[in-house]
Amino acid sequence: MMEEPTPLAGPRDLPVIAVEGEDDVAAVCGKMDARSEPQVILYVKRNQAFRDPLTFNRIRRHAHLTGKAAIIVSQAAGVRALATRAGMPAFPSVREGERWAAGSGRLSFFGQSFEFPWFSRRTLTATTGVVAAGVALLAALALLGPSATVTLRPELTPVEVRPFSVIADLDVDRADIDAALIPAQTVERDITVELAVEATGEGFVGDDLASGTVTLFNYTTEELTIPEGLQVSTPEGVAFFTTEEVTIPPGPESFAPAEVTALLPGEEGNVDSQTISEVEGDLSGDVDVLNNDPFEGGTDRPATLVTRDDLDRLTALVSAAVQERGVTRLNEAFGDDSADPRVIFPETLDSVILGTEVTPGLDEEGDFVFATTTARLSVLAVRHRDIQAYAAAFFTAEQEEDLSVAPGTILFNVTEIGEASESLSSVEFSFQASGMASSTIDEDEVKELVAGESEAGAKEALAERYRLREPAEIELSPAIFDWVPGFDFRLDVRVESEP
Repeated sequence: MMEEPTPLAGPRDLPVIAVEGEDDVAAVCGKMDARSEPQVILYVKRNQAFRDPLTFNRIRRHAHLTGKAAIIVSQAAGVRALATRAGMPAFPSVREGERWAAGSGRLSFFGQSFEFPWFSRRTLTATTGVVAAGVALLAALALLGPSATVTLRPELTPVEVRPFSVIADLDVDRADIDAALIPAQTVERDITVELAVEATGEGFVGDDLASGTVTLFNYTTEELTIPEGLQVSTPEGVAFFTTEEVTIPPGPESFAPAEVTALLPGEEGNVDSQTISEVEGDLSGDVDVLNNDPFEGGTDRPATLVTRDDLDRLTALVSAAVQERGVTRLNEAFGDDSADPRVIFPETLDSVILGTEVTPGLDEEGDFVFATTTARLSVLAVRHRDIQAYAAAFFTAEQEEDLSVAPGTILFNVTEIGEASESLSSVEFSFQASGMASSTIDEDEVKELVAGESEAGAKEALAERYRLREPAEIELSPAIFDWVPGFDFRLDVRVESEP
């Protein structure tokens, strides 16, 4: 932990060096070197360099090397906080800085440092016990005393619409206004598409079943019972089945007739005699078959059939529908009405087909052919809040006064989407944005203004210090108290910079 700086002995009226808005570290150090006094006060107003912690480290090091000590004075609590972290004394007024330099008293209690400017160090040391008891009593009263919530709504000033051109990238963690980069994410959704096209093929399909009689031969020495439904066929694979149970006496020369019907309708079942010779199944080694007469009765009829062109057309339509409906589905899932709205970039859409079912199949009968396809879609997206953060940071950096633009005030409209990278990991796009600027309000500074004041006095002080669109709201608890507590941990400051 950095040691607390020790004041040098010296006069109460110290030289005050004004730090102008355009002064950099070198300029400030030059002004310090121009003074012969061992201690100087740097009075910092609005200076961008003094928002960087390195600025204070460099000034402190230069002062040490040149045998000087610098005291920071600024009304901005943020500047004082950075100075304190760098080991430099910091105060909101020149008078307090001079008082500290003259050796005002300071004690630490419960891990906190307290200053007593009305005591000298010697007097304070002599009364340490009394002060410690008093501080302990104050701490006890603070725990039992009031708490307050201060709500400030700063006045809003419209920021002119501005165009932006940025790159959304998966490898970026946060918005970067210098590199024009915004973080992107990949989002996924599954989609099911059902489509149909008219079948265009012409042909014939089976209408009636062929039938006839076969002879079954028993090659075993035992009686065989042939069940109904035994399948027999020609060597070319035209299949038939028995329509009744048949018993064949013991063989090996025994046989019995059996009625059979074609398995499929059509003229294909009208086979010639002596062509049904195959037995299917477990009985193929015990039984043989042959038809002595030709079969008849099988007929065909004209029909519309599914062709390869029909399937190709359907595949192309399904692919286009997956892309089109996929973008719609992703926008529904992640659009303006979602819990975490995003901008979807269709140019980065990627799809993987998980499964497709097509009926009827190739060369099968049907007036239409239907397809049901399930696909997984992934696409590059950017959260609305990241676009707002980017624009807000850019607008805030442009403000000449001590103003800031809250992301929640940003309104934007995507105007153009460029080509995606080959890996689909980034895409350039353009948008227009506007926002509302308001005073930058430091919570620590607010606490300093209202601590220990009456409710009316606190509101008056806040109204004089900040431009508010409505009076400050101070909620005291319990309500019986009418003053704002003087301890930071009993104060809660809320700044509502959004309309």
